[in-house]
Amino acid sequence: RRIAPISATQGKHLFVVPPGANEVRLRSRAAIPSDTAPWLLDDRRLGVLLRGLTLRSGADALPIPLDHPGFGTGWWQAEWHDKAILRRWTDGDAAVPLPWSPEGTWLLEVEVAATLPYPLPLAVSGPPPIRRSA
Repeated sequence: RRIAPISATQGKHLFVVPPGANEVRLRSRAAIPSDTAPWLLDDRRLGVLLRGLTLRSGADALPIPLDHPGFGTGWWQAEWHDKAILRRWTDGDAAVPLPWSPEGTWLLEVEVAATLPYPLPLAVSGPPPIRRSA
C-alpha cells in the first residue's frame, strides 16, 4: 500500500513504518540522465540520490548504512562523492530491508541529496474533448 510522508522538509522525508513490516519500498519518479542531457554517457534509470536512511522511534535512532549488503532490488552501487560522503541512487522502486519487523511506532527518515529533471509523460493523442455549451 502507498504511504505518503508525514513530513517533508529540506530533503528529509518521514514515513510511518507499518508494524510487523520486514521491508518497505521507496518509490519515486525516475529518469535516464542521457535522455535529458545527451552529452552524458549515463543510461541508468535513476530515481533519487540518498544521503541517509534512519529508523526512528522516540529517542531511538538506527541508521541504515547506504552500503548495506542487504540492498539489492532497486539500488545502484553506493558512490563516494568525496573522501567521506557516501551517496546511493535508487532506480525509482527500491526495496529497503528492515533489520527486524518493528513493533510499535517507527518512522523511516529518508534524506534526499538530489533528484533529476524528470520528463513529464506524453499526453495521449486523439481527438480533442467535446465541449458542450448551454
